Amino acid sequence: MNAQDTSPAPLLGARAAQFLGGALLLALAIITYFAAGDRLHRSSLESFERVTAAGDTTYVVVPKTPGTPPLPVATLGGKRLYAASQEVVEARDSRMQLVERDASSGLGVYAATEPVETKQGNRPRTGEKLYFLKVKTNEYLMVSADPEGR
Repeated sequence: MNAQDTSPAPLLGARAAQFLGGALLLALAIITYFAAGDRLHRSSLESFERVTAAGDTTYVVVPKTPGTPPLPVATLGGKRLYAASQEVVEARDSRMQLVERDASSGLGVYAATEPVETKQGNRPRTGEKLYFLKVKTNEYLMVSADPEGR
């Protein structure tokens, strides 16, 4: 009697298939490891800091008439800032650099990175540091540490 072999025929490329399966499993494990690490460090990897006025929606309300004595509208480094005039100047939001945020009102105090000219043609004196508060998109109120606005 002939005994028939009932074992299955050897699979062609079985060794290569096992190697490929192991390599894919190892690749998936490595990807999962790095994804978990990124998720744990997301706050330090994806930080955002606003350095220009673009997108800032905290606006100052320009008083219709100046107060007597003038009231401070914001603070910068502990110094009170007063409106230099009632005039609103135009400047691009992307060219206004955030100097500091007023702790009490949340207003951003900005410095211009390009020359700003008032409607009356007044230009700041040489060496004078001007600061601005955002009134609305691309419009600013010029502020000074001098209550008289000089």
